Amino acid sequence: MQKSVVLAVTAFLGCVGTGAFAFAQGPSPQLEGYKPYTPTRLEWLAVELNAQMRRDPTPLSEYAVMFVPLEKEDAILIYVTYLPSVDKVPESRQRMNLTLDMARKVIAMKSNARGWSSWLKVKERVELAEPK
Repeated sequence: MQKSVVLAVTAFLGCVGTGAFAFAQGPSPQLEGYKPYTPTRLEWLAVELNAQMRRDPTPLSEYAVMFVPLEKEDAILIYVTYLPSVDKVPESRQRMNLTLDMARKVIAMKSNARGWSSWLKVKERVELAEPK
């Protein structure tokens, strides 16, 4: 019985060891998706803001907010699109304006904390979207 347990453990460790070795080698370096890429400050800020604050339209808030890096201008663009119904319901317009104001404040806080206030600009583009 002891001999079979030892053999089983040895076989298991052999499989784990081989699996760990194969895993440690990683993917082939020829794959495009595994090539190194370092995002710019603006790209990283846009990714971070979109992860935290991006909004897609919903039946209750018929507007969308996204953040776009404008590399040639050292700026981040707050891009808002909204449906005509937002203008018909004052609460909807207020909600959208509060969201835009919050985005400005969050960007200012992040910019100040990182020492980017001297160069980072914030631009806004608010557009009426065509209903689908």
